[in-house]
Amino acid sequence: MKVRVCISLLGITLNNRPLFTLGGPGDSTPVILRTTNVRFAAQPGGGVDYLFTPKVGIRFGADYRRATDQNFLRLQSGLVFRFGGR
Repeated sequence: MKVRVCISLLGITLNNRPLFTLGGPGDSTPVILRTTNVRFAAQPGGGVDYLFTPKVGIRFGADYRRATDQNFLRLQSGLVFRFGGR
């Protein structure tokens, strides 16, 4: 069994959101403004490769994303096909 742990992904996120408001004083015309939030983001994770043969296996992994005051947990799995050789 081969174990792989990835290094954290660090960076920034840019969130562009619409802000709905009314026009100036005494004006009821709707106006759409855009606001952009820039925040720190991190995504540590890891996974396990289980090889049935030296060229074929299955992978299980998980990572956790913290971005813009929201938390996400992602689980993934897939088939591993290794090409080439050493």
